[in-house]
Amino acid sequence: MADSVDTRAYGWEMHSDEGNSDKFYRIIVFLSPDPGVIYFYGGRGSLGVVDVKPTATAEAAIAEAVGKTRTKQRKYELSRDFTVFSVPADYASPSSRKENAHRIALLFGQQSDMDGTSLPNAVPVA
Repeated sequence: MADSVDTRAYGWEMHSDEGNSDKFYRIIVFLSPDPGVIYFYGGRGSLGVVDVKPTATAEAAIAEAVGKTRTKQRKYELSRDFTVFSVPADYASPSSRKENAHRIALLFGQQSDMDGTSLPNAVPVA
């Protein structure tokens, strides 16, 4: 296997325990070299559903993530603040993001915990 360079990713998470639900919405953004967004959502304790959205540009990835965050802010509150982390290039390539989504989420959770961007209501990353 050829040497590969890690890809920088950006993530944050929101949580809602409104009513009888206890759920999360996690957003991970890749700006370069292949922009796109990965969404994770589901109940606390689950791996969550994965939705991968490739985008044509970094600007489109940002707009996608910000738009979704604004929509979710009505019912969710921030539980992991903005976190910058590294993803191995072979996990981050557009063709393997869905397959490696949970590994990527684990990297995000670990970095968030190390950086102190995990808030008291943070959902454990499974």
